[in-house]
Amino acid sequence: MNDRFDRIHQQPMVPSGTRWVWIARAAMLFLGAIFLLSGGIKALDLNLFIRQIQSYGLLTQPLPTFLAAWSLIVLECFLGAALVLNYRPRPILNLTLSLLLGFTLLALYAALRGNVEDCGCFGALVKRTPLQAAAEDGVLILVCLLARKGSSSIRTRTPKPRVFALAAIVLVAATLPLFKGLPAVLKPQDAAQYPSIWSELPVEGLPGIDFRTGAHLVILMSAGCQHCQDSVPEVGFLMDELQTQPIAVVGLGQDTAEDIQNFIVEWAPPYPIGRIPSDAFWNLLGNAQLPRVLLVEAGRTLRIWDEGIPPAHEVGQLLSK
Repeated sequence: MNDRFDRIHQQPMVPSGTRWVWIARAAMLFLGAIFLLSGGIKALDLNLFIRQIQSYGLLTQPLPTFLAAWSLIVLECFLGAALVLNYRPRPILNLTLSLLLGFTLLALYAALRGNVEDCGCFGALVKRTPLQAAAEDGVLILVCLLARKGSSSIRTRTPKPRVFALAAIVLVAATLPLFKGLPAVLKPQDAAQYPSIWSELPVEGLPGIDFRTGAHLVILMSAGCQHCQDSVPEVGFLMDELQTQPIAVVGLGQDTAEDIQNFIVEWAPPYPIGRIPSDAFWNLLGNAQLPRVLLVEAGRTLRIWDEGIPPAHEVGQLLSK
């Protein structure tokens, strides 16, 4: 009797196969949540994600970059939903592992090039360097391998409601990035040339500014942009040379108020910086690179510079016409 009691209590409370199923499902749920968050954040700001892809230097033309950004959003949301819903776990985990390996190699490539400031993994939610992204991808690869080890014990029967839920999530992922219309890089004409864009532009942090009157030199910038940070002294020199001109110099960005304030504290720009909605920011930027400088007079764009800060004499000549 005692021997039987001892044998019962010496047996594991949970069979090893069942334990691996639980571990695999927990890992799949974790990976699925990460991919759904990543894809969803990117879908909400397709313009930003396109810019982040272009920063890697592998794709620069508008249409291929747009297709790559849209496809990655749909793929990440599909994988995330499939992992959460336990849809065909083995092939989905294999595809997830392949994607994570590709992301890791891409992040290491960007780190070697040294020209990527934000990996773009989570859009505007979290900014991380390529090396940080590669390290995090390494952790996700280990989690994926852990899930694959136990996936063979997971039941693969998929009820129809799960398939419908997966299809619905993929449909939302495919349409959400286009909900606001075409991304700025695909628009046929530079929106900065539209007169209405200045008359209707809402600006936070610059009370009383009115682009419909007077002359303004607008520095379109981002707090995390290295080129924008480097251009601050150049803009200061330009302002010194334009002191006799009836023109105001202002910066405009889409960053959070906190990020803009941190930029002001760290880089001490001699011009005020206002915040505009992301749609307006991307429309003004179009397919150009930051910082973009626009000369605006009486609500009309006189000139745009996309390759650096303009010389003072050129601005003066345009104002005197």
